[in-house]
Amino acid sequence: MTTLLPAIKLQLKLCRAEVYNSIMHPEDIKAELRKRGWNGAKIGKKLGVSRHCVSAVIHGRSRSAMVEKEIATILNKPLYVVFPDYYSYQPPSD
Repeated sequence: MTTLLPAIKLQLKLCRAEVYNSIMHPEDIKAELRKRGWNGAKIGKKLGVSRHCVSAVIHGRSRSAMVEKEIATILNKPLYVVFPDYYSYQPPSD
């Protein structure tokens, strides 16, 4: 059992590093949205909010769970990667 502990610690450290390296900057979010044919105005129109609201959420000046979830869905990424300041990584429980 004690020989497994270092291996588990190493795997957990690598998992944390992977999450840290995949965290998105606002400019990364905007670039990824553009690659997929989306922008703040299009997201705002779909959700019934202004493009300024979407921009404020992307840049962390405002919060909207609805906008955050929609952006994460469009990017096909977990919320904790797109908006790490508000959502923390929860490792899967076995």
